[in-house]
Amino acid sequence: MSLPELAAFEAARAQGFSEAAIVTAQGLDRNKLRAALAQWKITLAGDTALRATYEVELAQAEDRLTRRVPPLDENLEAWVAFLAVYAAHPAPFVLLRDLGLALPDLSRLGRLWARRLDAAPALRDRAARLTAETPPRALPAIRPAEPVLVPPKLARSEPPARASATPPRAEPEPRLPPPLLTLEQHASLTVELAMAPDKRPEILARYRLTPEQTFELDRHYERLVQTDASKHAAWHAAYRAYHAWLVSTGPRP
Repeated sequence: MSLPELAAFEAARAQGFSEAAIVTAQGLDRNKLRAALAQWKITLAGDTALRATYEVELAQAEDRLTRRVPPLDENLEAWVAFLAVYAAHPAPFVLLRDLGLALPDLSRLGRLWARRLDAAPALRDRAARLTAETPPRALPAIRPAEPVLVPPKLARSEPPARASATPPRAEPEPRLPPPLLTLEQHASLTVELAMAPDKRPEILARYRLTPEQTFELDRHYERLVQTDASKHAAWHAAYRAYHAWLVSTGPRP
């Protein structure tokens, strides 16, 4: 499994496709899949430069799975309204699921609108005015198209030699580098964004996060709480505790 193949696999899995469908579409060897994924996890954990390359490959793989998400992909008012609802929702991962969206949709839409706003100062000013509106506009009906698993055209190659061998079953895998925020910190960030969506830039600056990093953190913890019941309970407990504390003390400056 090459690095582009890994990125294509993970992008498709995050979009909601089954492992069996992805293996068939990419022509992967099912018998070697587990070992390949485990070995890439080890390799990426120890190579910062390679992780950066992987993030680029992952974004490209997500873009290959682009689907229409009207009106979020075409209407600035709808996009700004969605961001306000997403920031204020007590369970943003549940919101995405209820709207028929996946985190790759959110990542793609974020990149799409970032490009548009960077290219058009007038549009950027309009977005700022819309964001400042009180109360925010109502979220219109979202009509995401059905996702299509497009087989990627990838050059077949093996990972670096140090990543090619199957790790011994008896040895535990090294832990991945920790995310930029702990589970509790991510829960507190989500609370703050929910309670003060108009102060989103200031809040992210205080946490030393870019919008892109915030999206990636949301993706990380969504996956975590969906696959680990204890983490699901811990995240929501932290969210409720910090929300109660913030309500009692007032919002942070």
